[in-house]
Amino acid sequence: MIGIIAFACMQASTPKPQVIAASIFKNGYTLLVREVPVQGSGEITLTDLPHPSLGTFWISASDGIQIEDVIRRQDISKEKRMRNAGVFTDILDANLGKVVRLTIIENGSNKTVEGKLLTNQGDIVLVRTTDETLALLKSKITDISAPGGNLAYQVPDPPPFTDVVDIKFNSKGSGKIYLVGIESGMIWTPGYSLDISDKKNVHLTAKATVVNDLAELKDIDAQFVSGFPNVPFLGQIEPFLSSQVYAQENFGGGGRAGFALQNAPAAAPTARDESNTASSFATGEEGTQNEDLYFYKHPHMTLKSGERGYYILFDFTAPYNDLYTVDLPNTVSDNTNYQLASGVPDVWHTIRFKDQTKEPLTTGTATVFQDGQVLGQDTLTYTSIGATADVKMAKALDVHADQDEIEVSRERGALKLWNGIQLDLVTVKGSVQLESYKSGAVKLQVTKLFTGELVSADHEPTSTKVAKNLQEANPHGRLQWTITLNPKEKATLTYTYKLYVRPN
Repeated sequence: MIGIIAFACMQASTPKPQVIAASIFKNGYTLLVREVPVQGSGEITLTDLPHPSLGTFWISASDGIQIEDVIRRQDISKEKRMRNAGVFTDILDANLGKVVRLTIIENGSNKTVEGKLLTNQGDIVLVRTTDETLALLKSKITDISAPGGNLAYQVPDPPPFTDVVDIKFNSKGSGKIYLVGIESGMIWTPGYSLDISDKKNVHLTAKATVVNDLAELKDIDAQFVSGFPNVPFLGQIEPFLSSQVYAQENFGGGGRAGFALQNAPAAAPTARDESNTASSFATGEEGTQNEDLYFYKHPHMTLKSGERGYYILFDFTAPYNDLYTVDLPNTVSDNTNYQLASGVPDVWHTIRFKDQTKEPLTTGTATVFQDGQVLGQDTLTYTSIGATADVKMAKALDVHADQDEIEVSRERGALKLWNGIQLDLVTVKGSVQLESYKSGAVKLQVTKLFTGELVSADHEPTSTKVAKNLQEANPHGRLQWTITLNPKEKATLTYTYKLYVRPN
């Protein structure tokens, strides 16, 4: 922790802001809170400046401190630096005032001149020998050496410009100044382990992997954030901290910055109450819901820049069900381009369970284990508290499905559009044949997406209809059957729908 900095007679100091809190998002951006302790009235100069996105950088102070002025400027470094000579004239400059030995070309032959190097200006160098002072053309010199081997080869490097921020403030006591901003260079990735070794219950463990290439984190309050806030200017540097010359259109809301990224931050974390005790080993504290975002908490995080962290968020055990799923896609494109569906769709062995924790499950990879073996992996999509999650584990080779569709009838020119195009009304009948070779009964869920109006369907599926857009000829729908198949049992599901199509 940075110690308290005392000021006398407005004497400036150059403390280094320390990160005290971070809200880490899945898209490579992080909301960092930096802190600088101060004492009394004075001025601080910050040299290690952040690079936050436009509109996200804010400076504030604790109670009792009034910030009077904040100025960003460029400062010339007082550090003297040397660099190795890169051209011949640099070598001459480095040896001014020293005795050197020069080899020059004169009348087609080499000649050696030894003496004190006086000047190196333009095309001429002046050398004072024991007998005389010579003016030599620099272009005639082929090499240079020093008696005794002490040839200088380094020259002064011009001091660099450094961006700094001066903050003047008034205070009668001690306090803190805070810098808040969204910065690039840190990301978190969620992952889940689903262990189904006991056959009835799934044991879920949630982890967070953190890649930190941004800043040093030392015993900070970290939060892993899930959600889709609207932050359109990610990647566009805050102008107060940028040396770029800006035109007015840079800030006039002239379009988004092209960052339609998931999980950009929208709220600042708060500093930890120092009286809080440490969380239990291996898991973080219970998270919090903040409007449409969820914050998984992990206090006391220490991670240097360039390091990666592995953290357990939470775990729980819940009953699960084996489910075999068949997804039949919609084969109609652009609403009226018609193609009959047929083929052998995949049947997936899926496990279904409820989120029985007090925290949602954010989208992440989920790997299924049983007795130490990996059974499969899927993407676990966002699951609200108490909602049901499905994870596809593996293809079910012992449960077969077959799909087929036929055109039953066609009414030519049944619909005439405003632009003169005529559409045919087609009636389609489809069927799905199912068969199980499992040793026990299996539960199947078959989902069919289609474009058009449903006419009929057997086996009592759940039917969902989506209203068509104004410029579309057909609505959209979904059928979902849930059936049970006994060993070696077969079943056929049929459905009929109508849709307007372009004539063939």
